[in-house]
Amino acid sequence: VKRSAPQGTTVQKRKSLQLTIISPSQIQQTAKLGEGEFGEVYEGFYREDLNNPVGIPVA
Repeated sequence: VKRSAPQGTTVQKRKSLQLTIISPSQIQQTAKLGEGEFGEVYEGFYREDLNNPVGIPVA
């Protein structure tokens, strides 16, 4: 994951909590599909964050 922003750690911790709510089995299933699928999920989260003045770059 090449997203190193100053406040990135805080946001990623928050996103990790959201991902855990999804349920571990679903996360493992997504992981098996490959990083591409997981990347799409993350893109959605990061696009959401663009509404907040956090300044997270979406690659």
